[in-house]
Amino acid sequence: MAIDILSVSLRALGLVALFQAGGIVLFFAPGQPQLPATEPALRRIGILSALLAAIVLAAQYALEAARMSGELGGALDPALQGVVLRSAVSVTLSWRVLGLSLIVAALRRRGAERSIAGTIGVVIVLASFTFVGHTANSAQRWLLNPVLLAHLCVVAFWFGALVPLYLVSAHEPAETSARVVSARSCCSPRSTGGDWGLRSGLAARRPGAASARWSQRNTC
Repeated sequence: MAIDILSVSLRALGLVALFQAGGIVLFFAPGQPQLPATEPALRRIGILSALLAAIVLAAQYALEAARMSGELGGALDPALQGVVLRSAVSVTLSWRVLGLSLIVAALRRRGAERSIAGTIGVVIVLASFTFVGHTANSAQRWLLNPVLLAHLCVVAFWFGALVPLYLVSAHEPAETSARVVSARSCCSPRSTGGDWGLRSGLAARRPGAASARWSQRNTC
């Protein structure tokens, strides 16, 4: 039971860091206003999140053999590690590590190279979810996987934007904050919970920026 709790905790932490890193990459989309006060911090957070996700998910992968044996010593069992290595879990981890590596490389660059490499990295990371879970074993996976990917894109887009939006609203001028919120709202349905939460948070922290944002709501 303790091994299961540890494994689930590592997986949860790894996925939070994974979506945070991917969301920051998506936050730096082409056309985004310049963010001189927050971009360096966001790039560091994104890189650290990607590295943390890779390390934690690798640790969780190492515990899979221990979970099968029911004791921590099973992690050192070559036979059980071989079973894990030949499973879909191994493929999933390799895709995630590859995607996270591209995200780190992208966040160390600027301009078009960052957007291209970062987007490819996010796509690879999200595609890794199709190898495991309930959709992987379904006869209708060709239909379910696109739905799963669309759902994961929304999660990465909004969850990964929470920290960037907080920092932007706290450290950038009100006009810049308003343009950032407007740009993100234009990329999603106006009725999404993320959009409403974003407006409410901005209104609480920067009333002037919120007023500017709402005055631009019909310009998308």
